[in-house]
Amino acid sequence: MKRIAVIFLVCLAITGCGEKFPAANYDVTGSWLLTKMESSTKAIVVGSETVDVYIEFLSSGQFNIYQMKGAGRYYHYTGTWTRTNNIVTGSYSDGTPWACDYRVFKETEGKTLTMTANNTTREKMTLISAKIPDNIRQEAIDK
Repeated sequence: MKRIAVIFLVCLAITGCGEKFPAANYDVTGSWLLTKMESSTKAIVVGSETVDVYIEFLSSGQFNIYQMKGAGRYYHYTGTWTRTNNIVTGSYSDGTPWACDYRVFKETEGKTLTMTANNTTREKMTLISAKIPDNIRQEAIDK
């Protein structure tokens, strides 16, 4: 029995000195700007129009999305979200659920959030921490 304990401690010592992996960070609260989207069906550029998206996850479980397509105005969408471990789900204020759930990861410094669709598309969004400008909040059209 002591031999097994010694072998275990030796293995632990050998593997314990290797590369350290960052602790999982799934806290998505804050405001984020979409900077990159990887998908076979969607992109930040839709046709010839650029899509600009800010997402704000509030600690109360509410979210705000400000989205502008092309040179138009921002539209404001609201709803609720929840997170269980690394999975974020949500519904818009009219009760419509998001198209899918997302696996999330926030890098160590907390400046980049990755959201990957938890479905067959595996659509991947990269967002950076960004304050939503006051003029966007004030001038957005509520949906």
